[in-house]
Amino acid sequence: MKKFLGQLVFFFVFTTALYLTALAFCGRFFPSGLTKNLKYFVGGPGYTYTRFHEVNQYKNVDIVFSGSSHSYRGFDPRIFKEAGYTSFNLATSAQTPLQAEMLLNRYVDSLNPKTLVFEVYPFTFPSDGVESSVDVLANDKIDRYSLFMALHLNNLKTYNTLLYSYLQQLFLKEKKANEKLSFKLDFKNFTDSISYVPGGFNDIRRKWDSPSLKEQLDRSHMLFEKGVMTNINIIQGADGKWSPRNYQLAAFERVLKKMKEKNIRVVLVQAPIDSRFYKMIRCNKEIDNYFSSKGEYYNFNDLVHFDNMEDFTDYDHLSQAGIRKMNEALIEKAFKKN
Repeated sequence: MKKFLGQLVFFFVFTTALYLTALAFCGRFFPSGLTKNLKYFVGGPGYTYTRFHEVNQYKNVDIVFSGSSHSYRGFDPRIFKEAGYTSFNLATSAQTPLQAEMLLNRYVDSLNPKTLVFEVYPFTFPSDGVESSVDVLANDKIDRYSLFMALHLNNLKTYNTLLYSYLQQLFLKEKKANEKLSFKLDFKNFTDSISYVPGGFNDIRRKWDSPSLKEQLDRSHMLFEKGVMTNINIIQGADGKWSPRNYQLAAFERVLKKMKEKNIRVVLVQAPIDSRFYKMIRCNKEIDNYFSSKGEYYNFNDLVHFDNMEDFTDYDHLSQAGIRKMNEALIEKAFKKN
């Protein structure tokens, strides 16, 4: 029996070492297209790397923002500064409550905010959170909160990215990401000017080649393309009901509990999307009822009128004009009265 246990331990140690070696080799030398269950990309369009390499410069802010790209592309720290509020944005692309919980656990004490503005996009609650997890794991440090998140997701891609990121952190000198803080992307009919604003905000300005072309495109069936329909089918089931994952709801409610224990005010915000897209969601009332039951909640799809052409760059992200409209309304509704 003793010999068997010894062999078992040796086998476990040997296979673990072999797996980690193979993982490190594949991650370092194989193109991403050949590593389906390992996604490690430092930097990228969401500025995740830059955001979490400047967060330690911020202390005792008035507001911390959390959520998806609707948050880091929707809450402009310059507008809040005009109103007298300091802030930092912990949002990441497609961030689900599990990633929000991980990042808040990691940074809330140092940021020490008075208020958490939690952007609650209904899409992120039924989402598995895997793609968001690998983005954060590759671009921020690995700690016990990373492991806690990975165990809840229980996904091979997340585990592999966690292990590879930890090996990078443990044995290799960190390679700086090549994130251009300001650049332009030229498309067939428009140009995007993208820049990073300190505090975690992505400023994206879209310029169309001609107003008439923009109008033609806007009136087309862009809203019914594959991406939109995928979002709709994730937000709601075939029966039209919202189907959030239990572990995402649990993570969200743990965040609310922790903020209450730390005496941090929580403001829940649903950022607006194109009204035609919003009307396709049949469970809006159900979603509103849930978030309203959890505290102070503002759904800007109902509270303020947004023009589908002027106030959006795409079907679910605001233009700078729309951002100012939402931010000033939020300040007026949620902060001026305090």
